[in-house]
Amino acid sequence: MSSQERRVKNVAEYLEQVSRINEQWPNSVLAFRGQEDERWGLESSAERRLKNSIGSQARVPNQSFIEYHKTLLEKCKLKNYDKREGKSLSELQLLADLQHHGSATCLIDFTRSALVALWFACEKIESDKDGKVFVVNTADNETFLEIAPDDIDGKSIEDILGFKTRETHKTQATELPEQAPVKPSQSKPDFLEAEASFMVPAASPVKPSRSKDFWYWTPAHVNERITAQHSLFLFGLPSSKEPKPKEEILIESASKEQIRQELKAIHDIHEEFLFPDFAGFAYTQRHNAPYDVPDAEKYFRYGVEAHQRDDFDSAIKDYDKAIDLNPDLAEAYKNRGNAYGAKGDHDRAIQDYDKAIVLKPDYATTYYNRGVAYGAKGDHDHAIQDYDKAIGLKSDYAEAYNNRGVVYAEKGEFARAIQDYGEAIGLKSDYAEAYNNRGVVYAEKGEFARAIQDYDKAIGLKPDLAETYDNRGVAYAKKGEVARAIQDFDKAIGLKPDYAQAYYNRGVAYAKKGEFARVIQDYDKVIDLKPDYAQAYYNRGVAYGVKDDHDHAIRDYDKAIGLKPDLAEAYYNRGVAYAKKDEFARAIQDFDKTIDLKQDDAEAYNNRGYAYRKKGDLDRAIQDYKKTIDLKPDDAKAYYNRSVAWLILKKWDEARSDLIAVKSRGLDIAKLFSSAFGSVSNFEQQSHVQLPDDIKEMLTP
Repeated sequence: MSSQERRVKNVAEYLEQVSRINEQWPNSVLAFRGQEDERWGLESSAERRLKNSIGSQARVPNQSFIEYHKTLLEKCKLKNYDKREGKSLSELQLLADLQHHGSATCLIDFTRSALVALWFACEKIESDKDGKVFVVNTADNETFLEIAPDDIDGKSIEDILGFKTRETHKTQATELPEQAPVKPSQSKPDFLEAEASFMVPAASPVKPSRSKDFWYWTPAHVNERITAQHSLFLFGLPSSKEPKPKEEILIESASKEQIRQELKAIHDIHEEFLFPDFAGFAYTQRHNAPYDVPDAEKYFRYGVEAHQRDDFDSAIKDYDKAIDLNPDLAEAYKNRGNAYGAKGDHDRAIQDYDKAIVLKPDYATTYYNRGVAYGAKGDHDHAIQDYDKAIGLKSDYAEAYNNRGVVYAEKGEFARAIQDYGEAIGLKSDYAEAYNNRGVVYAEKGEFARAIQDYDKAIGLKPDLAETYDNRGVAYAKKGEVARAIQDFDKAIGLKPDYAQAYYNRGVAYAKKGEFARVIQDYDKVIDLKPDYAQAYYNRGVAYGVKDDHDHAIRDYDKAIGLKPDLAEAYYNRGVAYAKKDEFARAIQDFDKTIDLKQDDAEAYNNRGYAYRKKGDLDRAIQDYKKTIDLKPDDAKAYYNRSVAWLILKKWDEARSDLIAVKSRGLDIAKLFSSAFGSVSNFEQQSHVQLPDDIKEMLTP
C-alpha cells in the first residue's frame, strides 16, 4: 500500500493504519518517527548539517561523519557536559542527551509509541505541508542490529558507529567456568540420582553482518524527556541506505490541529507531557509556540476538572476567573457554590446559588443545591422552600423529595417525611437511600418492624451500604434482639472499618449483654477513630465503673467533660465514682454541677443526699432527699435513704413514716437495711443510737 493510500485525517484512521501494518509484518516490533513535512527523507540531523555546511547534497563521506562526532564529543567533555552526579556518560548516552537538546547527531529519533510519533508529525499545525509517520520493524534481523547496554560501555563513537569495528573486529574466545560435578544426595538412598551432564556450546565470536546497515538502541533513563517520549534511536553511517521494509503514513495538513486536540483530550499527549524537564518547559514557551488563551468556558472546564479531583480551592480559583471573564455564566456560580459547600462554607455557597438563580431562575438543580446548603445550616424552612421550588420545576426530581423528607424528619414532622420518601421511591424504585431514610423515621416513631423492613429493602438494593446495616442494628437492639444487632454492626464495620458510629453502637449492644470487656474494646476503637467523641469516653467510663475500675472511669469522665463541659451525665457518674472511692467532697461538687445543668435530676439530688449523710451533714442530706421525693414521689429509695437519716437523728416518727412509704412502694425494707449495714445491732453501734423495738422489728428480716 502506498503512502498516499495510507493518508489519514484523525487519530482513529491513523491507529487503523498502524494496526494493518502490524498485521502485515508477523512477529513485528514496531518503531515510529513523526516528521512535520512529508517531503523530508529519513536521515540524521548530523548528515543534514554536514551537507548544508559543505554546500552539497551528495553523500557525506563516512570518515567526515566520524570526525564530526569525535569533535562534537570532545568539546562536550572539555566542558564536563558528560558528567552526571559524579559519573561519566558513555559517548552514546552523551549523544542521546545532545540530540534531545537540539544538537545535530547521527541518531535518528524514533519512538515505540505510535501516538507520540503522530504528535510530532502534527507539531507545527500552522504548516500547510502534510506530515508523515515512518514505521519500521526493528525485529527484522536482516536490516537492524540491536545495541545492548553492555555494547556501549567504554566504547568510542568509532566503535559504536562501526566504522572501525567493521574492518578490524577480532574474535575473542569466551572463557567458561569449570563445571562442578553434581553429587548424588545421601539423604534418600532409595533413589538413585544420575549425575547431571550439561552440554555447553563452544564460544563463538560475534561477527557483524555486512547486510545490516542500521543499529537501534533503546536508552536507559538519560533524561526525563527520553522516558516520556518512549525514545529509541536508529543510526548508521551515511553509506547506509534508508531501512527497508519501511512504511509511511501521511497526515493531512488541514487535520493537524484537530489531531493535536484529540491527542491531548483523549490520550493526554501534549507538549508538557513530552517535554517534562526544564529545557522542555522552556521549549514549550518559545516565542512561536501557540498560546492557548483561556476564556471563561475554559476556566470553567478547568474548575470542573479540579472539582472532580476534590481540589476545591483550585476549582474555586478557576470559577472565579470564569466569572471575571463572563459575569453572566450561571453554571460557574452554581459550581462555585458546590465547591464552597464541599468545603463547609455554606454561607458563601448560598450567595453563589442566589446569583445563579437570578441569572437562570428555571434551573431546578440550583434550588436543590441551595436547599442542601440551607439544610446543612439547620435552616429547615428555607431548605423546604428550595426543595418545593426544585420539585415545582422538575416534578420527577426524586432526590429533592428525598432531601425534603430529611428536613421534615429533622423538624419532627414524620408523617410528611414518610410521604416524601414514598414519593421518592415511587419515582425511583431502586432508591436505596430513600428506603434507608424512611426506615430511620419509622424507628424514630418506635415502629421498629417497619423500620427493619425498609432497611432490608435498602440492603437488598445496595448491599454495601454500611450505614443501613448500622441503622438496622440499632432497630434490632431497640427490639431487644441484641444478637442480631451485633451481627449488623459487625457487617457495617466489615464494609467500613473506620465507621466509628458502628463501633459505638456495638459497644452499647455488648453492654446490654453485660460483656463489658468487649464494650471497652469497642470504645477504644471509637476513640482511636474520633478522639474528640465525648460520649465515647463517657460510655467507656461507665463500663470501667461497672467493672469497679473507678480510677479509669474517672479519667474517662474527665476527658468527656473536657470535650463537652455541659455533659451532665459525666458529672453525675464521676460523682458516683468519687462516692464509691469515699471521696465525698468531690462527689458533692460533681452532683452540684449536675444539678446546675439539670435542675430536675432527681438521682443527682438523691446521691448528693447520700454523700452529705456520709459526711455527717444530715440536714443537707434530708433536704436533698426531700427534693428527690418532690421530683419523683414514687421513688421508694429516696424515702428509704431519708428514713436512715431520720434514724440517725432519732426522729422516730419521721423515720416510721418513711419506712412505711418504702414498704407501700414494694421494696423489702429489711433486705435493704441488711444489705447496707449487715444487722440492726451493727447500725446501732455505727450510729450510736438505740432503735425503738417496733422499728427494729421493721428492719429485721
